[in-house]
Amino acid sequence: MARFRREMRESLDRLARLSLPTVALVDGPCFGAGVALAIACDVRIAAESARFAVTPARLGISYPQEDVARLVALVGPGQAARLLLGAVPLDSAEALRIGLVEEVAADADAAVAELAAALIANSRESIAALKRGIGRAVAGAATDPEQDRRFDALFASPEMERRLAALRRRG
Repeated sequence: MARFRREMRESLDRLARLSLPTVALVDGPCFGAGVALAIACDVRIAAESARFAVTPARLGISYPQEDVARLVALVGPGQAARLLLGAVPLDSAEALRIGLVEEVAADADAAVAELAAALIANSRESIAALKRGIGRAVAGAATDPEQDRRFDALFASPEMERRLAALRRRG
């Protein structure tokens, strides 16, 4: 079992560390390890039919600490306790209310496609730096010299000049 947990952890950590944005589309039931997979993504979009539950207490087991930490960072300690200790399912509206998902959509496929188009239109280097900054903030860092260095480099880049010129032409 320890091997399974380690391999699952390594996979979820790699997903969370990708420099590219990741989006989870949840359409239907999302329980246990499915929730761990979804919370390792940057954004979660749920269909109205989505249901969520983290049920280790019901099964007589625990939940890996890394997943507990991600869940607490996402929804706060009280909601994480309700999910983990109560093992009660949530509908998509409740998942949105507590911050487990960022959007509930009648047409979740279309919502994900719209977000993907917006992500693709943005600067890959900017997204990588912003993802890093979000990760650092979640880890408790209010300042970070490397993040400042990346900001300075991107701010002075030809890419920014090109994108500003394109905005001026449009507007």
